[in-house]
Amino acid sequence: MKRFPRWPWILFLMLPFAPAVEVQAQAKKRDSLSLKQLERTDIIDFGARLLTPRHPEEQHQASANDRVQFSIIPVAPSSSAGGVSVSAINASFFVDKGSNLSTIYFYPYTNFSTSYGILLTPYIWANDNEWNATGDFRIIHNAMRDYGLGGNTSVQDYTILEHSQVRTYLAAHTRVLPNFYLGVGYNLDYFYGVEEDDPTPETPSEFRQHGYGTGSTTVSSGITFNILRDSRKNSLNPTNGYFTALVFRASRKAMGSTTEWGSVFFDVRRYLSFSTTRHKILAARAFYWGTYGEVPYLNLPATLEEPTSGRAGRGYATNRFRGAHWLYGEAEYRFDISSRGFFGATVFANLQSYTNSAGTFDRILPAAGAGLRFKFNRKSDINLTLDFAYGKEGWNWYINLGEYF
Repeated sequence: MKRFPRWPWILFLMLPFAPAVEVQAQAKKRDSLSLKQLERTDIIDFGARLLTPRHPEEQHQASANDRVQFSIIPVAPSSSAGGVSVSAINASFFVDKGSNLSTIYFYPYTNFSTSYGILLTPYIWANDNEWNATGDFRIIHNAMRDYGLGGNTSVQDYTILEHSQVRTYLAAHTRVLPNFYLGVGYNLDYFYGVEEDDPTPETPSEFRQHGYGTGSTTVSSGITFNILRDSRKNSLNPTNGYFTALVFRASRKAMGSTTEWGSVFFDVRRYLSFSTTRHKILAARAFYWGTYGEVPYLNLPATLEEPTSGRAGRGYATNRFRGAHWLYGEAEYRFDISSRGFFGATVFANLQSYTNSAGTFDRILPAAGAGLRFKFNRKSDINLTLDFAYGKEGWNWYINLGEYF
């Protein structure tokens, strides 16, 4: 099968590293947006008008000294989630006066039958940004459709994979240069109760043919070595700066793994602001996620399951595509519509490709869409997002708290 040329992906991966024009006006943009936050409007303001006789501006001022800002809303995450009911909870806070905004996401979910779980994802800054800590903790049970490996699989040809999972990912980073960090971490994935419902058992599925992680129980345990470059002040809604993460994972039998395997995740992002008073942000992202060795099937890269946020791949259903290697690129323009920042919108487009069982990238999968933004909490600058995306297999919609990258 014909391989796609590699140079377009290499150029796209290098795009977020392109040097930005550093002028005085650009430096002021971040400060101006920050100073304007208390002049903006959010959903809390509208709620304050209904629930209290005080002016909504006074409502915000009354809690101006609160250390933690909570944003809580029940949402169904996407049209492909099979009726899953989710309460998305975000807690945002400053550990100290000199640190960036820290954030913790908490996602309890269920469809009241085959899928349920709890997810917790912290991103913490401390000691004047000298330290950064990240994590991904989950206890889940899912029954999901699996279509096999690569980007050329049929949407009508699938099996049902049912499994439970306990995940513990934790990493700590220390600053070695301005906005540049080195760190180590530990990753544990424990899959149990793994079962496949195959409507055509006479033809072995790619899950069965894969050979690793296809038993009822699989453990992946190992360490990570991390390089982080992050100049964003607010990861919930970046207005400027850059983000780069390089993570090497090594799962070894000596640490309790069922098989020995490794992975590389290289993620680069760039944010450019075009206004000092409104959100007019151009955001670009590209990543490569590759796995090597005896990789358990459920640890292979899959749509909307990337390691840092699980939000890459709008336009397609969760786990729609899977492969040992995943290339991804996305660009998005975010802008305010209302003068006080309550209402905004976005347009975006992305490209992705996966390797098949033969190890080749067999198809490029494009998607594009548009979305609405509602300021949920202006003190943490978090948005309630509603996006509609069209891929090669039709439309999907997505609801979330916070931007997708």
